[in-house]
Amino acid sequence: MESHQGDISGPSRDNSVGVNKPPIPIARAPTLTSDERSFVEKTHGVSEIRDGFFDAVFLPPEDVDSQALRKHAEETLPLAFRKKDPLSLTQFFPRQIHEAWSVVCRVTTTRSGIKLLKSFLGFFIAYILCLIPAVQARLGRYAYVMVISTIINHSGRTLGAQVDGTVLTILGTATGLGWGAFGLWISTTTATARVGFGAILALFLFIHMFIIACFRSYYIRTYQFVMCAGIAISYACLAQISGTEVSWIKLLDYGIPWLLGQAISLAVCIVVVPDAGSRPLAMGIHQIFSIMLDGIPPFQDPVRTRRRLAQAFVSMSQIHRDLVIDFSIAVLSPEDVLMLRNSVQAVIRALLSLKSETKLFEPPTGDVSSQDSSPYQEFPEFVIEMDNSPGAHGQIDDIDVI
Repeated sequence: MESHQGDISGPSRDNSVGVNKPPIPIARAPTLTSDERSFVEKTHGVSEIRDGFFDAVFLPPEDVDSQALRKHAEETLPLAFRKKDPLSLTQFFPRQIHEAWSVVCRVTTTRSGIKLLKSFLGFFIAYILCLIPAVQARLGRYAYVMVISTIINHSGRTLGAQVDGTVLTILGTATGLGWGAFGLWISTTTATARVGFGAILALFLFIHMFIIACFRSYYIRTYQFVMCAGIAISYACLAQISGTEVSWIKLLDYGIPWLLGQAISLAVCIVVVPDAGSRPLAMGIHQIFSIMLDGIPPFQDPVRTRRRLAQAFVSMSQIHRDLVIDFSIAVLSPEDVLMLRNSVQAVIRALLSLKSETKLFEPPTGDVSSQDSSPYQEFPEFVIEMDNSPGAHGQIDDIDVI
């Protein structure tokens, strides 16, 4: 091999033939600048020609500032994730206090909240009394009947409805206990009755249930009376029964807690935000008048408006009925409410008799030129233009003759 300055050549492979090839020149690599050397080291000599729309996967990752990346990630998170740990003491207790205070405000400032408070307060007082050992020893083993009594006739009502419910529940309980006591006495009067005392008590229970069921089917207002009578007769005929002797003390163990429960409910209804019955009357009349104003034509939704008017017609009768059957203190007398009911129902009947405006079956009015202002677009391929000139008709006739 021969060495020359600037080129390198080697012996020919075809020396036997005697043919020598010319040497291949190899140029010296040019010296790279610092920028070019950095480009080769980072990109391996491959350049990006897509204007940065895509990231090349062969490029090494750039240096990332961890603080800036964390800040950017926190800014992109939803608002719920930006909050601190909800289980921390600084976040948990203030939130619980705020929610509890909001519940207290809603209960004490809204009408439904006040009703809920009154209903719960009567039940809670009776429940706490049942947990006291001295009260349990005084009332006996059936002290929990006091809690049942406050649930059946809860105190979240008007004063008249509460008094009415108290009277009906007490009468129903007395009727059930009295009929049950009579059956117990019959079942133990003679030796033959003692043998079949179970059948006698079952017969008395069936007769009483049948009578109060028929009574309930005819009179709707006796619901509380019938329910309390059924519970009392079931207790008298099924609890602590014996064919030899009757435990009369069990009647007092049931009746006294029941009376205490009714007394607690009535006291809560009278003391805690009492409602004499005038507010439901005023609210009902106000709603009915607003519906009547909406029923004056023209109106947007005729079907819905007529339904609301029909509902207002029935609601006016219910308002008068509630005022008459319950004890209430109101500015309006029952006679005035009766006259108001008749007048309002007459107006509602007149509003229901009015025909609602509709343009569904009305024929189009105006000439053809008025159709240009129609909101519907007419496509030219569906428009047929007729030639109304006399010559055109004559040609058509000639064609028909031929």
